[in-house]
Amino acid sequence: MGFKMMRMKKLTVLSIYTCLTLTSSVLMAQSSSSIQLPTAPEALGTSAVSGTSTTQINPIKKEEKPLTIELGIEMGEKVSKEEFTPKKNTLGILIAPAYKINETFKASGKITINQDNYAQHETTASDGTLSLAINGFKLSEHLKTTHSLGTIIPVSEKSVKTDRLQGSISARNGIKYSSDYFDLSYKLGLTRFFHEFKQNAEGSPNIQYRLSQLIELKAPIFTEKLAITTSLDYRIGRTYRDFERFGFIYDADLNYDLTDKLSANIGTTNDGSALKYNGVDSNIQAYNENTSVYRLGITYTY
Repeated sequence: MGFKMMRMKKLTVLSIYTCLTLTSSVLMAQSSSSIQLPTAPEALGTSAVSGTSTTQINPIKKEEKPLTIELGIEMGEKVSKEEFTPKKNTLGILIAPAYKINETFKASGKITINQDNYAQHETTASDGTLSLAINGFKLSEHLKTTHSLGTIIPVSEKSVKTDRLQGSISARNGIKYSSDYFDLSYKLGLTRFFHEFKQNAEGSPNIQYRLSQLIELKAPIFTEKLAITTSLDYRIGRTYRDFERFGFIYDADLNYDLTDKLSANIGTTNDGSALKYNGVDSNIQAYNENTSVYRLGITYTY
């Protein structure tokens, strides 16, 4: 019991720290005139088979509009070397609007419609997300902070019927280094989920809190039009019954900007449990012959 109380206290401390950091960032962002607005809305590419992908596909924009709408089409096929694991391929359509409220705030949303090309050929939707990016403040010429708030709108069949998810609220704070050679960022996020029941329809306990650590790297190749992007999102979830769940999502993409508004990407995604069955050894892999997903997509920003 004492060990559980210590872990709950850690989550409480992280929650308070996140809120205080976010509040101070807003005040400093509003009072500083030298702050730069975050570049593109954090519209996330979507792995059509395995779930969400954190790799950004952001074309270079010559002039910024208050309202932008990002439309993407991506084909994903799950790798299946083992004979008993059937191959799965899905076509995903991404819709991601974003609106610049002022120099401090930018709101955005995202939802993906998936068309399965196997089994029953079902058409499904991912959970919708809404986020509010808060302009950070410069620490140096190349270093600045990043902050955002977010929520999930339950739409997917698993969230609505199985998990009985009613919504969530999250806060994410981080730091970003930008240079002519690469961009590197680290973000720490805390999410509180709200469910109708403490366990889902399959009898498994639902996750109440989730702590995530996201590392993103973007490096241009000879020109700004061609770039490699990669990200790793490490997640620790705590259920309503105080069980821990460890997970990860890894993405790697090669992106090419065809025009100012049109870009293409080819990449791979792997996600799953961060620990092996023994609960000790790491299961984080950039590529797995049975769980990874190949992706090919194109994105247009209006």
